[in-house]
Amino acid sequence: MIDVLISTIGDRILDLKLPHFRKSINYIIVHQNYSEVDMSDLDFLKKRPDVLLLQSDSIGLSASRNIGISACRGNIVQICDDDVEISLDYLTSLSRIFAETGADIITAKFLLSSGIYLKKYSKKRFRHNLFTIGKVSSVEIAFVREKVTKSNIYFDEEFGLGTKYPGGEEYLFLLACKRNRLNIQFVPEIVCKHPIVTSGSNFYKNRAAIVAKRKVLERAFPKLYIVLVFFFWIKKSKFVMLNGRRNFLQFTCDLFFRDF
Repeated sequence: MIDVLISTIGDRILDLKLPHFRKSINYIIVHQNYSEVDMSDLDFLKKRPDVLLLQSDSIGLSASRNIGISACRGNIVQICDDDVEISLDYLTSLSRIFAETGADIITAKFLLSSGIYLKKYSKKRFRHNLFTIGKVSSVEIAFVREKVTKSNIYFDEEFGLGTKYPGGEEYLFLLACKRNRLNIQFVPEIVCKHPIVTSGSNFYKNRAAIVAKRKVLERAFPKLYIVLVFFFWIKKSKFVMLNGRRNFLQFTCDLFFRDF
């Protein structure tokens, strides 16, 4: 049984586009800010036998996903966003992929809706390390539920969209899995199509995300984080400088000193 975990908020739930019914695939939908929506408008979900709709007063994406993980009963869980077009072919192949690889966690790749890749992916399967898990997006993650929950691994609710540190939650999740000796592998399969992303080129203007980068490193590597922050600053400084001295100074202050 495959459980697809979808977090959504407010009236975004009305735009959900689920694949057609397929036996052994269920959709666990966690709906925050549900009071914004007339419940009668959700009949298109309530009438589906493969949908479990959970309404929650919790705040933040990580809290939503943790609620969903606790509600899942399938042996495999696929993380999903509410704005992606998930591949039914990929979902139906997940059991086979886990059996073939012996992995506890699988990451795959996604396409933008324009038909191009946002990232450069390997053409071959490989086992993730501490560095490669830093490039994984949450919608790429599927895992054997029992392996993760028995290790008491959940998303850190101080991080992720809707919190003061809006990012890095998937890295902390996968890092906890690595430290619990779970087998994390990449497979060159397409899990979904994602809307076109436009914010990556001006990341330095997202002040909360910059602070979140430092906080993630501090949480993950408390004895080494300042060194890692420094290397990140070196890596990004040249690009930020090209966009103006004022942006560079703000980026530097936010990365090293700012908090929320």
